Amino acid sequence: MAFFKTITITMTFMQLQSSLVESCICNRLHNNYVMKTSFCAKAAMFRLCSRYLLPVSRFGRQYTTANEVQERIGQLVKDNKVVLFMKGTPDQPMCGFSRAVVQIMDIHEVARSNLSAHNVLEDEDIRQGIKEFTSWPTIPQVFIGGEFVGGCDIMLELHKSGELIEQLKDIGITSALSDDSEPSKS
Repeated sequence: MAFFKTITITMTFMQLQSSLVESCICNRLHNNYVMKTSFCAKAAMFRLCSRYLLPVSRFGRQYTTANEVQERIGQLVKDNKVVLFMKGTPDQPMCGFSRAVVQIMDIHEVARSNLSAHNVLEDEDIRQGIKEFTSWPTIPQVFIGGEFVGGCDIMLELHKSGELIEQLKDIGITSALSDDSEPSKS
């Protein structure tokens, strides 16, 4: 590692590349063994630097960004009772599946203060990050009480079976369809 740091301090990539061209020209003109050795050494350094240093820095930036997105998603899920990652907004869904999930939440009268909706069309990092976070390939995605529930089909099944009422009750939200029938506005 110290070897690479020494190279980057003493010679930038542009200097290295221009000196390679100069060495190559001198080598052709003079056919000098010393120039040839110098050229080989510089070429070897250039190959090492360009092969190992550049990709590592690119991958490093991508990893940090992906890691930050995962942390951001995790914090959203942790901080809110119900989280919906959808295409569009609850007031203006941009796909039928997202609209169906919003309608299910509206039927149960889940207050907007309890529902944290995130438009994945506005943030490509969140759109890809949520798929990696849950290992679930489609949008919308719903979390209740910090747990991943699923997408539209699963929400529809939970609604039909009445299990959604229980899941909402477990996190302190009373569904309009429950026997207690007084919706929670907290």
